[in-house]
Amino acid sequence: MKVHDILRIVPVVAMVLHGASASAVTPVLAAGTHASGGISAEGRQEMLAKKDLYNVRLTFAEAGTGAYVAGVTVRLESTDRKGVSFGPFADCGPLFYVALRPGLYRVSASYAGVTRQVDVRAGAGAVHAVLHWPAASEP
Repeated sequence: MKVHDILRIVPVVAMVLHGASASAVTPVLAAGTHASGGISAEGRQEMLAKKDLYNVRLTFAEAGTGAYVAGVTVRLESTDRKGVSFGPFADCGPLFYVALRPGLYRVSASYAGVTRQVDVRAGAGAVHAVLHWPAASEP
C-alpha cells in the first residue's frame, strides 16, 4: 500500500472511531443484526447511542396519543431478492433498529393481533419509519 492510499483511508477510519453519522458511514454490521428497546428513558438513551450502526430504524406507537408500544413481532422480507428475509423478532419495541443490505424491504410488524406493513428502502444512509396501532382503549 502506498502512502497516498493510506492517507485516503485515514479520514474514514477516524470517522468510524469517533462515531460519525449514518449518512457518512455505511453500517458495518452483518445483515439482520438488530437492536430493540427504549421502554425507559435510560433504554431510549442506550438505543440512541447506537443508532448510527443501523440503517433501518423503526418506532412503534399508538395512533393519536403517540405513546410507545412494546411487545411487537417484526419480520422483514426483501422485495428485491427472492427468499431473503429476517425474523420473526419477538417482543420488540418501542425502538427497533436493524442493519440491512441496500434494497427494498417489506416490514411486517404485529401487535395485539393487528399487523402493520411498511416498505422501506435500505441504503448507506438511515431510513426511519413509525408504525401506529390503535390506542389500547380503542376497538
